[in-house]
Amino acid sequence: MKVKATWKSFEREVAKYFGTTRFIPQTTNDKKASCDFATDTIIGECKYRRYPPTGKEIAEWLQTVCNRAGRENKAGVLCFKAKGGRGFWVVERTLDGEPFMWHSSWRKPKVCS
Repeated sequence: MKVKATWKSFEREVAKYFGTTRFIPQTTNDKKASCDFATDTIIGECKYRRYPPTGKEIAEWLQTVCNRAGRENKAGVLCFKAKGGRGFWVVERTLDGEPFMWHSSWRKPKVCS
């Protein structure tokens, strides 16, 4: 059960970073319809893994969250963390559609909603 508590605490940490609270998972089998946190302008998904994700995984996850956010006219944000790491990485798309990534320990960039 330790792992489950760890990813839940990671989701809480990310939600707090964006000034909101963690969503409790819905009773739906549609993974694309769920998100981990949201504000008035963004929808976010958190990924906690044993090892850092590959570029392909990041691209797929970002596309999924951006598609979900687009249906609600919001920006999609992907946050991920590798086990034992400090802070977390945040990935979102800029206005021209390019991925933009920064670390939570850095000052929040102006592209961030």
